[in-house]
Amino acid sequence: MKRADRVSAGLIGAYVADAAALGFHWLYDPERIAALAGDSPTFREPNAADFEGFRGGFVHPTKRAGDLSQYGVQLRVAIQSMVATDGRFDVKDFQDRFAATFGPDGSWDGYIDKATKGTLANLAIDQREPSGADDDQVPAIARFPAIMAQTKVSAEEIDAAIAITSANDTAAAWGPIAASLLRAAYDGMTPREAAVSVSSKADGEIGDALRNAVRTKERDTVAFAEEVGRACPLPQSMPVIFHICARADTYRSAIERNILSGGDNCGRGPVLGAVFGAAHGIEGSGVPQEWIAKVIDNADLTAEIAALMKKST
Repeated sequence: MKRADRVSAGLIGAYVADAAALGFHWLYDPERIAALAGDSPTFREPNAADFEGFRGGFVHPTKRAGDLSQYGVQLRVAIQSMVATDGRFDVKDFQDRFAATFGPDGSWDGYIDKATKGTLANLAIDQREPSGADDDQVPAIARFPAIMAQTKVSAEEIDAAIAITSANDTAAAWGPIAASLLRAAYDGMTPREAAVSVSSKADGEIGDALRNAVRTKERDTVAFAEEVGRACPLPQSMPVIFHICARADTYRSAIERNILSGGDNCGRGPVLGAVFGAAHGIEGSGVPQEWIAKVIDNADLTAEIAALMKKST
């Protein structure tokens, strides 16, 4: 596949991974998820009853199966912004669109997470450098599948993109890992090759955590997530992503592993889905067409991706 084809499939895969997890988003009981999942945990209709009496919180009462979470919508804002700015990621344009989407009277009708809430408050007083909240969670990387569509992205641009929603030392340290993983996948590495390569170059505690994720003898991602954490902070989310990258051999198996692991599976979805979509493409071992068809507004999402591909790769 050409790089543009890998990026396009990656972006579709990012959306599908997010939407597929929505029904079980923030359910922290893997046994409950497995009991309800049936043949597959994907695209379950959001239902408050699934969460009653179990660890987690039901936050998507306004959503239906196939909708994007706030992470997927943030990715869409990034793609729309880049289409409008000739394929380059422009921080100010994204900030304006982010506020227009998630702020008062915006198109988003759903849960507002801590990072988004803090960012909106800062943008409301025109605090832009940085505009992010003091938050170390996955909103920091939700836009990166789009940002890394660019063939060249500097370390400074990556840092600035993280700080849009996440002005936090932990986010600043972990966010570039997601960017590097996506760059490797878009440039043609398999998910395992990308995870091995990025983890081998990471320093300190981050490197140790990522190499453990890649090398551990624990092959079950659900059990591994129990060990390292399945919540939103990047020090928990990124090792789970790397564990899946090192072991899943198809897009379908990667996304199902992610959902069954529980916790912030939607938050892990965009980066994970982009890596596996880029590697495996559409259909076959890649993103199933029947899953794409289940994503609400999939035709518009695909058209926006195509528009971006004409400008950025």
